[in-house]
Order: sequence, then C-alpha cells, then structure tokens
Amino acid sequence: MNFMQIPWLEDRMDQLKDYLEDHLWESIWKFVLLCTCGLFALLSVLVTVGGALDVRKLLRRLREREASGEFDSGD
Repeated sequence: MNFMQIPWLEDRMDQLKDYLEDHLWESIWKFVLLCTCGLFALLSVLVTVGGALDVRKLLRRLREREASGEFDSGD
C-alpha cells in the first residue's frame, strides 16, 4: 500500500516537507551549536583535570628534589 493513497498521511507528509523547507537551516545550526557547546564543556573538564594532575606531579617532583638535596641550577 502506497502512503500517498492515505489522505491524512499525505497531508502530514506535505506539512513535514513545508516545515523542513522553512526550518532546515535553523535546525542544522542549532545542532551544530549544541555539539560545539558539548565539545567545549567536555574539553574544559579534561583540561582542568589534566592540569590539576600535572600540578600535583610537579609539586611531588619538587618535594622529592628538595628532600634528596638535589638542586638544579638550570631551572
């Protein structure tokens, strides 16, 4: 059975086509904006966590160097 033989379905398909023609670019840009914001949030969390781990590693190395009596004049 062809969907074009059902009158109400044909009307709904026409409405959907009209909506997509009117709002396609708006929908695409909304999707791109949401994906970009999500990616930015994810990267912000990763950079924050990664930076905190690097600072902890740096402080641990400085404490170890100070405890062992090593002093590097190159820093």
